[in-house]
Amino acid sequence: MYARVTAVQGDPAKAESGIDAFNSEVLPAIKGIDGYKGAMLLIDRSSGKGYGISLWESEDARRRGGEAVAEARETTIQAMGGSVPLVEELEVVSSDL
Repeated sequence: MYARVTAVQGDPAKAESGIDAFNSEVLPAIKGIDGYKGAMLLIDRSSGKGYGISLWESEDARRRGGEAVAEARETTIQAMGGSVPLVEELEVVSSDL
């Protein structure tokens, strides 16, 4: 399994807007991609820092998912009052999901 992790430093006052955008923009954009395994958004409401994590069956699925979600990811980042995020692509080597 493979993961894409996006770290965003947003405005704490805009945390709810970021959560709403993730749920309404990012998730619908990636759920239909073949090889999608799941996604989550982690957020510290007091600092505005968040992590979007998507899980993929293969590296190719992760690449296709990244292409499909690029615009939606930007919408979410803007909604959170954030800037260009750090995006890392990693292999999941252990999980109980």
